[in-house]
Amino acid sequence: MKILLALLVHFVADFILQSREMGQKKSSSIKWLSLHISIIFICFLPFGLEFALYNALIHAIIDGSIWNLYKYSVYKRDKTATKETWKYYEDHWFYTTIGLDQFLHAATIVLLMEVL
Repeated sequence: MKILLALLVHFVADFILQSREMGQKKSSSIKWLSLHISIIFICFLPFGLEFALYNALIHAIIDGSIWNLYKYSVYKRDKTATKETWKYYEDHWFYTTIGLDQFLHAATIVLLMEVL
C-alpha cells in the first residue's frame, strides 16, 4: 500500500505540480531542474528524509540526462529541426522517452522502498 501511495505522490509531484515551462526547461536550466527537484523532495518528505533525498537525487539524474539525450537524438535524426520549428508532440520518440522516464522514476521508488 505504501508503494501505491508513493507512486501517487510521484504522479502529483511530477505532473500536476510541474508547470509546462518547468517541463520544457528543466533539462537545459539548473534553475528549473532545481525547482522541480525541490518539489519532488518536499512531496516525498513524509516517506522520510533519507528516502526523499535519494529519490530527489536519482530523479534529478534521470531528468537531467534522459531529456538531453532525447533532444540530442532528435537533432541528429532531423537536421532541419530547430527549437522553433520542431513539434515534439508529433514525434513517436517523445512519448517513448516519457514512458522510459516514468518507468525509471517508478522503478526508483519501488527499489528505494525495498532498500530503505
